[in-house]
Amino acid sequence: TDRSIIRLSANCPKLQSFYIPHQRDITGDSIIRLAERCPNLQDLNLCSNHKITDTDIIKLSEKCPTLKSLNISGIDITDIAIINIAQGCPNLKHLSVFLCSHITDESAISLAENCPDLQSLNIGHTKITDVGIIKLAAKCPNLQSITLEDCDITDTSVVRLAEGCPDLVKLQLGFCRN
Repeated sequence: TDRSIIRLSANCPKLQSFYIPHQRDITGDSIIRLAERCPNLQDLNLCSNHKITDTDIIKLSEKCPTLKSLNISGIDITDIAIINIAQGCPNLKHLSVFLCSHITDESAISLAENCPDLQSLNIGHTKITDVGIIKLAAKCPNLQSITLEDCDITDTSVVRLAEGCPDLVKLQLGFCRN
């Protein structure tokens, strides 16, 4: 519950990794408290916590600049949240926004411009197109894993990833529309 997360953050300020996926009762209030009291947080999984909002993610980005891994898959967020994460967490290496259906090329472009050390990116079931993938391929040469399932991309994206990301070891393309 929120109460336990608030208690945890008050008593464990050195916390660096926290996984709390699929919780119906967790709200942004406790996550913001966690971010405020645990400034060394590097790894956070909030997957499918449906009470988390854009505003909560924006505050998280302001309080946790050392974040390296973030899973916010299945949360109803928009580009504004991802743009703030990209700008506020430049050391981000792993991001999952799988099933975040409001995420577009704006997010991909911001990640490319602000997070050049990205190694894994799960953007399956978003509205990202060739435009965003081309930018990521050009600016994120350390990309090793990318999931593009059910994205509106063409062969152009695959070719650009092959040319721009020589360390790529995992590429998931299922259900792509083009």
